[in-house]
Amino acid sequence: MGDSHRVWPFYLEAFLTKFLYVIPIYSVVFYQGLALSFTQIGILMALIMIFRLLSEIPTGVVADLYGRKVSTLIGYFVIISGFVGIFFSSSFMILALYNALIGIGTAFVSGALEAWMTDNTGHKRQRPLMKLFSWRQSLNHVGLLISGFIGTWLVFSAGFGIIWLAGGLSYFLGGAALLIAKEKKIPKIHLKKHKESFKNQLRTAKNLMHGDKNLLKFLLAVVLMGFALSFTMALVWIPFLQNLGFPNVAFGFVWSLMAAVGIFAPIIGEYISRRFHARTFMGLTISLWILALFALIFVNSVTLALIILVATLLFDHAHLPIERAYFQRMLKTKVRATIGSIESLLIGVAGAIGLPLAGLAVDLVGAKETLLISGFLLIPVAILFWTLKKYANEIPAVHS
Repeated sequence: MGDSHRVWPFYLEAFLTKFLYVIPIYSVVFYQGLALSFTQIGILMALIMIFRLLSEIPTGVVADLYGRKVSTLIGYFVIISGFVGIFFSSSFMILALYNALIGIGTAFVSGALEAWMTDNTGHKRQRPLMKLFSWRQSLNHVGLLISGFIGTWLVFSAGFGIIWLAGGLSYFLGGAALLIAKEKKIPKIHLKKHKESFKNQLRTAKNLMHGDKNLLKFLLAVVLMGFALSFTMALVWIPFLQNLGFPNVAFGFVWSLMAAVGIFAPIIGEYISRRFHARTFMGLTISLWILALFALIFVNSVTLALIILVATLLFDHAHLPIERAYFQRMLKTKVRATIGSIESLLIGVAGAIGLPLAGLAVDLVGAKETLLISGFLLIPVAILFWTLKKYANEIPAVHS
């Protein structure tokens, strides 16, 4: 039967969690309607990162000790609760509370779901993992493609607040799909030994990171990328397009366009990457991404802006599955979720710092200038990826 019977629920979940999910593209417009500044919007987004990072290591250890499935499903429930809470809120402080709740829920999911999928493939080699991450990412974006059209109709019919209920329903259906997913058994540890096991997991992860310079270099690259991405998210792209005259209600169509790129980019990237070492492919895509951002200097129309947006998404989505497979290849199974959560924690720190700064930059210097800043911030990321280790058997033997 192969691996398909172990991973197909993850493919279904990838689609279901996104086919009604338009929160990232419309939440900025929703918050603008509540008269919040871009700095305040950045703070709300940063709170998700902050509370995610505060919860990452404990939730990652819980996933390794008590099960990836339990951790993931708890996270889905908490995220849905946050979405529903925001729908009924208008106060900045209450919105901050629910965004923090979403961050905690995301921490339960982050390292656990990726580790769960990796364990279920039954493989340690990079290529099967790359295929899993690529196809799952594409199905994610099939759902997002549909959600853009549904979301446009929903906000036109019921207002921007409806995005939170729609997102909650989408996550509920995705969580239901995971209920039928199998999980490989992991050693059970008695509750009295939990504290000792917690320390042992962290000690093992620390030793692995301390002795692996390539892993440390990779983590530095993705953390710097997380900071740079804060300056090229919807928080910045939406006001940039608004300044060019793009209508708010039509952002759902932009979401669908972005999703269409996300469907094919990882598959194309996985195919093209067969002719390169992973580090070469990652370095190349980030370099092209930087050039696309610098091209914004010459943009003064919506059409050109959308073309560059598509280009940046193409390079982002093409490199991501290769990056994730490269990362997982460096890790041992017993600390996979813990190291994954440490990675997410570090990215969360970068995002927590970057998002308010990005919002402040939009308020002070403008959206286009903030996007250009992101291009400069990605330069050290490209350099680090270019200098990563080449693993044996990473690509077909006919390529050197």
